[in-house]
Amino acid sequence: KDFWCIGLGSIYSVSVSPLNKKYCSYNNNEMILGKSNIDSDFYDSLVFCVGYITAIQIPDFINHISSCAFSSSQITSITIPSSIVIIDKGAFFENQNLIEVNFSEDSKLQIIEIQAFYGTSIKSIKIPASVIHMKRACFGNCRQLQQIEFAEDSKLKTIEPVAFTSVPIESITIPSEVTELKECWRAGMRKLKRISVSPLNKCYRSIEDKVIIGKTDIESNDYDCLMACIVNNDTFDIPDYIKRICGYSLSDTLIESITIPFEVTSIGKGAFANCFQLKHVNFVNN
Repeated sequence: KDFWCIGLGSIYSVSVSPLNKKYCSYNNNEMILGKSNIDSDFYDSLVFCVGYITAIQIPDFINHISSCAFSSSQITSITIPSSIVIIDKGAFFENQNLIEVNFSEDSKLQIIEIQAFYGTSIKSIKIPASVIHMKRACFGNCRQLQQIEFAEDSKLKTIEPVAFTSVPIESITIPSEVTELKECWRAGMRKLKRISVSPLNKCYRSIEDKVIIGKTDIESNDYDCLMACIVNNDTFDIPDYIKRICGYSLSDTLIESITIPFEVTSIGKGAFANCFQLKHVNFVNN
């Protein structure tokens, strides 16, 4: 099950009964491999890696890194081979030894699961163009992470809530194919100074690299949702074409006074979380 091997860093050897039909030990009992299909002859999942390993080469027949597979290891750097399609929940969870992650140029990675790199010490990351989904808190609490880069031809569709919470990055650009910035997607990104959107994106656009607005209906021409704002002026007037203030969209700003137009019909959860300077909220009449 997910997270089954958390806290097993003291294990130096792991073996599997030769009668087991789904799992096997590999590379002198340093790893457990598994099958995504028990009836198959192929072991395509890396299930667990013992704690003492400081360097590893993932076999190129592996396409799935399982939950917490490296959470207890001592590796400081890893290259994810092109064959990997999914990095599962907490695969590197709280592995504070890990400072560098590289992906093969022809990466087929599609999904970075919940808390996959949570709490690691990585300093920069370049997300492969093939990635489609970045799940909840996938890079959460990576307190050394200074740079997140997306490929120009990125296929990324979805960024889930708190994907980068407590990460000190100062700049992020939303790729052209993103269609879902989930509610609270930027929660906890307190150091942001610049947020931009690819000019080719059909769902979102940025205003002066300080505000991101989006559409309720992708087929519409109207940008009616306030998705993110890092304006730190004393006052901020929400544009009168905005109908929805999304969750955590204005969190952690230094705004002291804000004006909310009468067109706004909903304010999402945590929209003004940690706005400790906010003293005045003005609602336009009607």
